[in-house]
Amino acid sequence: MNKESFSLQSTLEANFLNVILPENPEIDEIAEKVIREDKPDFLISYRDVNINGNITLKYKLINTIALAYSDRNMTKDQFIVLYMSLLNPFIQGKDWFLDYHNFCIDERYIFLDKQTMKASYIYVPEASFQNQDEDIVQFFKKIFSQIKIVNDPAFQVTMYQYFISDHVNFTDLYQLLQKEMKADMKTAEIRIPKVPEKPEIKNTGTKSMQPLAEQNVHVKAVEAKAEQQVENSPFDIFDTGKKKTNSGDSAINALFGGKDKKKDDKSGKADKKNTGFNLFGKRKNKKDINDTKEEQLVERQKNAEMQNVYDNAFESDKTETPQQCSDITETEDEGNNFAVNAYLELLHSEIPGAIERINLNFAGPYITIGRMSSDETKPDVCFNKEFTRIGRKHARIERAGNGYCIIDLGSANHTLLNGNTLIPNQPYPLENNAILEFTKSKPVKYRVVILS
Repeated sequence: MNKESFSLQSTLEANFLNVILPENPEIDEIAEKVIREDKPDFLISYRDVNINGNITLKYKLINTIALAYSDRNMTKDQFIVLYMSLLNPFIQGKDWFLDYHNFCIDERYIFLDKQTMKASYIYVPEASFQNQDEDIVQFFKKIFSQIKIVNDPAFQVTMYQYFISDHVNFTDLYQLLQKEMKADMKTAEIRIPKVPEKPEIKNTGTKSMQPLAEQNVHVKAVEAKAEQQVENSPFDIFDTGKKKTNSGDSAINALFGGKDKKKDDKSGKADKKNTGFNLFGKRKNKKDINDTKEEQLVERQKNAEMQNVYDNAFESDKTETPQQCSDITETEDEGNNFAVNAYLELLHSEIPGAIERINLNFAGPYITIGRMSSDETKPDVCFNKEFTRIGRKHARIERAGNGYCIIDLGSANHTLLNGNTLIPNQPYPLENNAILEFTKSKPVKYRVVILS
């Protein structure tokens, strides 16, 4: 495909992808007519513009992020949704008389909806923009190899085994993903507990006509029976299912006294030398009191150990508060070749709580910058919720050679570099002392510091 003819443009109206057609283009008129009159959902619409005798196709981009700059860590469900949306045009395109060779398979020009993360393609109905079958297969293999499925490694192995085979068929691959999706849906249905239906209470006239005295006697009998069951039942504060006998529950006995009947002394009096009083005046042996203290100490130690195990087990699931997200973000990586003193230094913010310094010495190939949100994955550099003009996935900074570049991820309120609005989904180099602003109105302004 003739990718040199592609260029991105940002205007007050919208963001556009411009594709310049060659002189004397060979247009597929049937496909062009179908796209104009009955465009499928997986395509981005375009209009013709004639500039100095050259035809340019202008594709309007709304609330999209390029596939090249999307997250590569996904759950199985997210991967299936994305991959099926990538495969779908190659399977169903023939229903719209479209040639699958004319779908653009450059990651920079395949765009994902920010809400659904489903893919939309650019279709260029001209002969010089066709791809080879081998290139299309390699594109799908490349996309899969870049993605890590975080919650089902076995499924990822299955996909690897499929791509290793000599014959890769898009229809078979699509059906494989459909089968996995249906299996997951059935598993989810099985896991959902069924809420038992409440039995209907039949209101009979006989009960309502009972004398008041008989009803009171019946109520008292039920209450007495319930009290007897409570008295005889074991007490388990953690609901572990392990029954404790009254004789073994030293802590309860120490506070409330034993429930067993005491044997009467011949003299009718207890030996005062070996007895003491508990909280509620019940007599208890000093030896039992000492035993109780030791048992309580052991119990507290066991509970503390259990709490530590619980905290460690769920430590990775704890989420930071918005205040924590607004602290300085720094990442150390001593093994790279980049300058240690590379960071963004805060110059001005009308909203308090902005991140003072964003360290560019990150370990991975890039970092994402955005606002905290409870409904999706937190970005690497996270502003708190008060920064409403900053998008949830606003921009990203990635390594470029021995330096860095900034990419606006289709943000609604834009990113500015040295006062110039960045065209979304396009990399711009960062230089020392450059001024970077997130959002046009009430911007958060940083100075780029890159020391060699």
